[in-house]
Amino acid sequence: MSDDLEFIEATDDPICPYCEMRLTQIAYRHQRLNFGFLSGFAWVVLLSCPHCRKVLGTQSRS
Repeated sequence: MSDDLEFIEATDDPICPYCEMRLTQIAYRHQRLNFGFLSGFAWVVLLSCPHCRKVLGTQSRS
């Protein structure tokens, strides 16, 4: 088995794993963390499907 991994450029739109609609856009919003010792001081970016609005991922923004 080879340890090499090739990255290729995608030519078609990704599909939402929840509603299975084509993703030509991804919605985002900034959300303040409301728990833990960083409560109110740390922010995250929520990435969601614009069709079903389910969260696809998060990104730290401190």
